[in-house]
Amino acid sequence: MKKFVKFSIILMSLLAFCVIFFGFLFVGVTIAKFSSLELDKSLITSPMLAVEIFDEENRPLTEQNSFNKKFASLEQIPSDVKNAFIAIEDQKFFSHHGLNYKRIVKAGISNLLSGKLKEGASTISQQLVKNTHLSSEKTFERKLKEVVLTKKLEKNFSKNQILESYLNAIYYGNNCYGIEEAANYYFSKPASELSLEEGALLAGMIKSPNNYSPILKQSAALKRRNLVLSEMQKCGFLKEGDCFKAQNQPIKLNLQTKKSSPLNSYGEAALDEACKILNVPAKDIAINGYQIHTYLDKNKQDLLEKAVESQDFENADHGAIVIDCKKHAVSGFVGESAYKILDAKRQP
Repeated sequence: MKKFVKFSIILMSLLAFCVIFFGFLFVGVTIAKFSSLELDKSLITSPMLAVEIFDEENRPLTEQNSFNKKFASLEQIPSDVKNAFIAIEDQKFFSHHGLNYKRIVKAGISNLLSGKLKEGASTISQQLVKNTHLSSEKTFERKLKEVVLTKKLEKNFSKNQILESYLNAIYYGNNCYGIEEAANYYFSKPASELSLEEGALLAGMIKSPNNYSPILKQSAALKRRNLVLSEMQKCGFLKEGDCFKAQNQPIKLNLQTKKSSPLNSYGEAALDEACKILNVPAKDIAINGYQIHTYLDKNKQDLLEKAVESQDFENADHGAIVIDCKKHAVSGFVGESAYKILDAKRQP
């Protein structure tokens, strides 16, 4: 019996060694294969992405269909806001060289046990690379590309440059890409005027903008915001009294005024539909260079816009749509609201 147990232990040890050895070998070979990948420095310094959308005559839509249009310099962003993101996303940001190996090992073990890529252990540098260069697919190949490009990112940019680009590239929900757009939409103010509580709320959202939406899921958003504040205290960014005071503040939103909201345009609605059809985020559509061809009839759209503009809705949310029943197509759409009108249960 003892011999059998001893033999089993030796066999399992050999199998574990082989799995680890060939695993590292596979990773090494794959990383070498991707070593020629180029880092597009322009996407880091100006992380704006655009999607080409065309009407039924194959003319490009002139309305806004780009992300990260507004840029906030790192000097403009309050220290509390920057610290909120570091505390919740990457506490070792200023000490590692792009990769946090302890987190990678921990996530690797978790993923191995679950058989899925649940945890990514991504640093801020890795997230910036993913948001500017790569799609959102969860594969080992994409992750290894991310590692290669992250090492190149760290060699070419300072930590402050990386943090600045990161804050201006990530997604904050409700078609907001970048912290300036998020501050404008959720609080009707520039990023330079964000408070501690507001910054912590935005930092908490980015893990899952839908699940931590302060509009749709305020309770979850509040818990997440308070977790960010707790992590800030643990990191020494906040004193205990300031943390307690901030955690007891309610969420206060001041959503962007309707006329300046980009949510309810034909182009945005077409982009949302494309995301649902392809089952990918809008960022992936931009990175992959997809073109979106629509049934927009410019004449009908112009007439619809004039008809709506001639009415006095007394600041009420409103929208109008033209449908071509023969083509089964939407020929025109306009809307004015701080929310997505087409997501409403009762549509116009």
